[in-house]
Amino acid sequence: MDPAPRNALVMLFQQHQNQLLQVQQALDVRRRVRRRQRRVRAIWVRQWINRRPQLGLYDRLMVELRNEDPRAFKNFMRMPPVMYDELVERLTPTLTKETTNWRAPLDPGLKVAITLRHLASGSKYREMQYGWRVPHNTISLIVREVCEAIVHVYREEMLSPPETPEQWQQITDDWLNRWNFPHVIGAIDGKHIACKAPPNSGSEFYNYKGFFSIILSTSSVAVSGSETFAFGLGLACLFIFLGVELPFFDFGAMILIFTLRNIDRY
Repeated sequence: MDPAPRNALVMLFQQHQNQLLQVQQALDVRRRVRRRQRRVRAIWVRQWINRRPQLGLYDRLMVELRNEDPRAFKNFMRMPPVMYDELVERLTPTLTKETTNWRAPLDPGLKVAITLRHLASGSKYREMQYGWRVPHNTISLIVREVCEAIVHVYREEMLSPPETPEQWQQITDDWLNRWNFPHVIGAIDGKHIACKAPPNSGSEFYNYKGFFSIILSTSSVAVSGSETFAFGLGLACLFIFLGVELPFFDFGAMILIFTLRNIDRY
């Protein structure tokens, strides 16, 4: 084939490729512009959401359970009304939002109740929105906000590891006096938190129960005196680990038993 026709064909092919690239770039720009354009809402607030104070779980069912059946309230919130009220009181300064001309902010107690119910039941946001009469996208923000507030408010109070041999000795004495276990410094338990498999993770997060999860493990200590945590069991969290990859956590609760001479090594 002569060089001249071949060069002409190459030039035509390159021009065609350039035109396709220009068209693709123009389409990408058009998509980005459309995404940036503000959508006009057809409905500002749905009417069934506006009826939350009259028919929502927080203003109806929880009030009935508190007044008529405290045991059912504890089953629903996983804590008695007194503990729930204390939690709301501690978190209110962090969760309170400013009232604006657009809409009134959600009550901090409602935020705490939605979060506790989600953590206790594992219900999806789209399922919860109808009972609580709060949009699912708002619930997704509420759960994250309340969890961060709990960590911020209770971190220094609830997660304070011992720093001296005397403090470790006090923990062992509490275990012996309350549970009759000598030389114990903590009880470890773990829970599989369901999650979506991260990209390119293979079977790393796939557990023996048949779903993807990360492991939340805690070390609890016995609490002496009148203080009772963990649903009245007299336990308080000492350490919390998230995402540990230790196979023995799958065997349930384990007791850490050390002699006092081994404590000195740590």
